[in-house]
Amino acid sequence: MDAHAKAALTDALRSAPEAALLRSAFELPDAQKDQIRSAVKEALQVDVEVRFEIAPALVSGVELSASGQKVAWSIAEYLRSLSESVRALIDGGSSRARPAHAAAKATEAAAPHGA
Repeated sequence: MDAHAKAALTDALRSAPEAALLRSAFELPDAQKDQIRSAVKEALQVDVEVRFEIAPALVSGVELSASGQKVAWSIAEYLRSLSESVRALIDGGSSRARPAHAAAKATEAAAPHGA
């Protein structure tokens, strides 16, 4: 999470009128819930109540939300992000010109020596 997203989530958690919501695809054991609460408190430096909810659509993932801000990780989201990255690489590679240093070397090689 970049600094801007982290700050926005921290502000949302601090100002949330109700408990933050953590959704997961399946029921989490109490020990794992305690670890999540501790991790949120440590990572974001905020003491917040966390409410847990089951959301089967989050296949192998979790989502933490409060006051309109959300941070999520799931296999589906990871695959979507990976697909976008690959598409950007393919699209960018087909329309990009040669790097400047490669063009300069080609120009040097084509220029007569001593000129």
